[in-house]
Amino acid sequence: MFEKRIEIQEVQSLTLDKLLGNASISAWDEADVLIKLPRGEERDLQVEEAEGGPSVLARQSCEVCMPAGLALQVREAKGNLAVKGISTLDAQQVRGRLKLSDVGEAKLAEVYGGLSAKGLKSVSVAGTVFGSAGLKNVERADLQNVRGSLTAKVVGRLHGSRIGGNVTAKEVEGSLNIDQVGGNAILKDIGAEVHIGQVAGNLTGKNLTGGAKVPKIGGNVVLGGEIGQGRSYQFCARGNAVLGLREDASAHLTMTARGKFVLSTPLTGEVREGRTLSGSIGDGGAEIVIEVRGNVVLGSKDGAQIEMGAELAGEVARQFEEGLAAVDFDAIGQTVGA
Repeated sequence: MFEKRIEIQEVQSLTLDKLLGNASISAWDEADVLIKLPRGEERDLQVEEAEGGPSVLARQSCEVCMPAGLALQVREAKGNLAVKGISTLDAQQVRGRLKLSDVGEAKLAEVYGGLSAKGLKSVSVAGTVFGSAGLKNVERADLQNVRGSLTAKVVGRLHGSRIGGNVTAKEVEGSLNIDQVGGNAILKDIGAEVHIGQVAGNLTGKNLTGGAKVPKIGGNVVLGGEIGQGRSYQFCARGNAVLGLREDASAHLTMTARGKFVLSTPLTGEVREGRTLSGSIGDGGAEIVIEVRGNVVLGSKDGAQIEMGAELAGEVARQFEEGLAAVDFDAIGQTVGA
């Protein structure tokens, strides 16, 4: 075990220039910085003083205790990095996994492992997270590129350019904007208006009360639960569409399908023009526009509601392929429950 205390001036910052092992960084109440090398020696730690603040090279895994208000820059971390309780982080390259807890603002360039962020005011990724990313209790998130999947829960504003895997989002209230999703999108309890440019797989949404616009869906689209009064919902999918809205839902629907329409909820003012069916449920407060290459299912049987689940759209598609003699909503509900 080797320990070293570093004095920090009020206007200075701390730079971790190179971390060759794993690193754990946390805030404490003292004014100095304490660096511990649990399995290292004095020769494994190099500290260079500069006008802007000290620069540190650690050749072994280390633990860093620092004042919460001190700005931290990490230039290169070869292993895993965990940061907790500080106000400002600027990380240029993390080769392992990055775990952030109760951090004020985090600016990241490249993370080669996964990213976990909890309790942050803001997190931005200017480059790429090569693994998956998980966000929880984050006020603002701006992710340029995530090669894996993205999971977000209780997020104020969420923006993503390219997400290579699936996107699972719950309780997003401010805004939700994603340019491209390489897998499936599963959205639940979203008060923000949803804008997704492209979803390669299926889109499943429940309680999207802020409205949604998704002009390109490679698979099926499922919309269930509560919708927002006066909100607009626009989807275009290569597969099938299933609408399992609440019984008190109010919307005007315009649905275009190359396949069949299966309706267990009656439409008022129903109009058919070629492959387009339109009409209203309730007083028509919201607007739903759907265009699919497959079939459209509207309503639920015996009051059973369609619950959120990644396999739901696949189950519906399978039933369509078997003849579409009747859509068994009870079976769908059991599949989702499982």
